[in-house]
Amino acid sequence: MLKTMKTRITKAAKKARAEGELTMERLFELTRDAVERATDELDEQTERVSDITREAVAHTVTTLDDMGEAAREQTAAVVHGALEGITRAEARALEAARAEVRDANAKVREREKRLAASLRDSLDGVRDAAGHFAGEIKANLEDAAADAKLGSAELLGLTRSTVREAVKQAVQAGADVEATVMQVTREATERAIREARFSVDRAIEVSETVLAAAVDSAEGLGQDVREATRGAAKGVRQGLGSAVERAEKGAAEAGAKAREVATHELHQTREELTAVGDRFAETLKQVADRSGDVAREALHELAEEARTARSSLRDKATKAAHVISEQIRHRGEEAFEKTTEVSAKAAQTLAEEAKELGERALAVAKGGATGMWIGAREALQAVERTEEQAEEKEASRDDEAA
Repeated sequence: MLKTMKTRITKAAKKARAEGELTMERLFELTRDAVERATDELDEQTERVSDITREAVAHTVTTLDDMGEAAREQTAAVVHGALEGITRAEARALEAARAEVRDANAKVREREKRLAASLRDSLDGVRDAAGHFAGEIKANLEDAAADAKLGSAELLGLTRSTVREAVKQAVQAGADVEATVMQVTREATERAIREARFSVDRAIEVSETVLAAAVDSAEGLGQDVREATRGAAKGVRQGLGSAVERAEKGAAEAGAKAREVATHELHQTREELTAVGDRFAETLKQVADRSGDVAREALHELAEEARTARSSLRDKATKAAHVISEQIRHRGEEAFEKTTEVSAKAAQTLAEEAKELGERALAVAKGGATGMWIGAREALQAVERTEEQAEEKEASRDDEAA
């Protein structure tokens, strides 16, 4: 494959020279195209990307040198063409992977719809079965079906409407509105989050849905809005706190079992949990901005409390994040002996690269280096103007000296 790539480069370079078009842009493109094609044909078992880049650059510059065309600008075009070829090939592979993820997500959504439809059909079957009975047995069957449906309200798309109706009835009852709404929203939040694998994004989304539904319901009735709003916010916070506690327990159990959860997922969950308190406060503000005056005032008060005061939600999130940190640390210790040498080499390489780039950046900043590659397209034009700009600078210095 490398031999084929070099043959392509040689033919393209000779053709460009014969046509009188061995320009920087042409060199950039022919190197890019050859490297891109070679990368697409890469055999992972026998060749590496670094092999392709090394051979492409070395062969192209050698070919140019034989032609007497290996000047600074030409070699720069070759280097950046090779890098662009690698980037384009890998970018396509990345997009293909993203497409697979999108397809997988679409399949998940379709399966969720089918699951919801199957659940509805099953609940209809239970109700049909209940119709064959009378009295207490029928009532028990219907209650069991209702409880099962309530437990899957989020899957069935009924969370918002269920909360609205429950809050409506609580407000109309008129007794202990805040406490009753708090209980309703806490249970609704817990149930909805529990229906699927925990993620902070989903938990916050559910929290906003439940809170907004409760506030809308109270505002629609025009009574006990402040009490219902405060109760809803407290209930959602408690439900979210319970979900965080389950996440902590799940992380501990997954760590004990071993590798069911990837380390990068633990890192992500830990970072999300660390910010869950701030995100809940932001959710309160977002719902407040869509609400009437009374609810808005109450929610902003609660948001400020959530942002500044020590809260049980923050404490639970911090504790859960700590448990996950311990899992990450434990995995790191297990792999330490295997990675120490590699890490040391990587650190040394980074230090060397940083020193090299620092020296290069300083040289460019001081005007001691020209032809720095600004970008694939822009630099092609910029480098072609390098000699002219250098001459202008030199002339300017001579004028100042005079």
